[in-house]
Amino acid sequence: MKTPANEGFLKILRRLYSPEDAELILKMPWGQNGLQLVAAVTGLPPAVLRPRLEALADRGLLVDLRIEEEMKYAIPPMILGFFEYTMMRSGPDADSKALSGLYHEYLEKDDSFWAGNFGHGNRYSPMRTIPHESSVATPSPFRMPALDEVGHGAGS
Repeated sequence: MKTPANEGFLKILRRLYSPEDAELILKMPWGQNGLQLVAAVTGLPPAVLRPRLEALADRGLLVDLRIEEEMKYAIPPMILGFFEYTMMRSGPDADSKALSGLYHEYLEKDDSFWAGNFGHGNRYSPMRTIPHESSVATPSPFRMPALDEVGHGAGS
């Protein structure tokens, strides 16, 4: 999925990330990385870095996964990532109405997003289907556990 920059995208980034958070994200390596690697790459001590990474993950702006007893951190992709995570947030500091307006502006004000993903022979789908378990007719041996069953975030 491509995320072409336009003024709408920059407004979203300014709304979601402080300048300090943006600087940290820009320095992070791509992929799932442990705290020690992120600390080495960013030059921040782990004791300073961990709460910043956890705060970004709590806001849906960073993915945190426990893999083999180690927390791994990853920058989420735009649409199937922080769009979903930030829009699923609730609470007093979650301004979904303003944020949804910014996402709408990004996707609809000009055609750079659609041209970047569907122009010149590209066919990157920005959407996905997640069926509700009760809508699947035949019981499946595979099951996607709900977040409240497996825990979520760095504190789980």
